[in-house]
Amino acid sequence: MLPEKVNNKQIHKSKITIMKTKSILGIALLGLAVVSFSSCKKCGECHYDAADGSEVEIGEYCGDDLEAIESSGYVVNGETFTVHCGEH
Repeated sequence: MLPEKVNNKQIHKSKITIMKTKSILGIALLGLAVVSFSSCKKCGECHYDAADGSEVEIGEYCGDDLEAIESSGYVVNGETFTVHCGEH
């Protein structure tokens, strides 16, 4: 009867080891998913400086739209203004 008890203890230890491994793997995969989704687009609040010197807010732009608005400017009544996005 002693070998049966030892065998049950070994089985129990194996089950605990498998559960720990699955938990660690799950946590690692969840962490990877969070990092993957949160490191995507660069966004910024954008504005241009009007002719009278005031700042005119034009909203938030992200990714390719942000790059495009900064490089091409913002057109108002046929006049193109330089756009600034992000921190001052």
